[in-house]
Amino acid sequence: MKRSLVLSFCLSTPLWAQAPKEAEKTIVPDSKTVAEADLPPRKMNWSVGMDARELNVTPGDRRYKQREVSPDINIGVTWIEPVWWAMGRVHLPVGPTSQRYADSPPLDTEGYGVSFNFGKSLLNHELRQANGDYGLEVGLESFELSARSFRRQVLSDGSSTDNWVVKTRWTAITPAVFATFLKPARPEGNKPEWLMTRIEGYRVALGVVVPVQRSWDLRYGKNGTPVGDRGSWSGVHGLLSLNAWLGI
Repeated sequence: MKRSLVLSFCLSTPLWAQAPKEAEKTIVPDSKTVAEADLPPRKMNWSVGMDARELNVTPGDRRYKQREVSPDINIGVTWIEPVWWAMGRVHLPVGPTSQRYADSPPLDTEGYGVSFNFGKSLLNHELRQANGDYGLEVGLESFELSARSFRRQVLSDGSSTDNWVVKTRWTAITPAVFATFLKPARPEGNKPEWLMTRIEGYRVALGVVVPVQRSWDLRYGKNGTPVGDRGSWSGVHGLLSLNAWLGI
């Protein structure tokens, strides 16, 4: 009888000792999953895009009217929260190449601009929904365009001109309607799939550019004599904007 009691005790002891070990094995993967879920999502992204503004410029004396499309390439940084986003960009205009003043030759345009935009989901939906989201945005921008031509141009009165330079400047508010198409956010971390570069999504916006400060400056040579003019202008620009947001 004593031998059977001792044998049963020895056989039962290892089973009790194994219970805590099995419990520890089930806790380890659960703790890792919780740690990954607690990682914050990546919010900062790069932005690469293209804008097109329909310039609608009429000087104060209304001697002529310029209505041309001015495209630009832009790069910047975007911060994406669940229901809002913010973006800062630098713009490099690539046009228009057109007549910019009465009797002027075609002028090649260059320049620069900076802008800051803030957008919010219209219905407070998550921006990163599978079927996309839309909302309202407002921006502030400042541009300077410089159009030049060094070829000779004969005016309607028979005089000869050259060295045309026309500068247009504005600072403006840009209200718009936007739509975003974004992928689910990746968490902050060191996994290879979280660190690889990918397109987070796209933003499309349609709005207007309402200048609050604007000026233009004209310089050219007429029969060997420098001629110039400057002033303010009126007009509202149409705006179409497309950006790809890159997670790096």
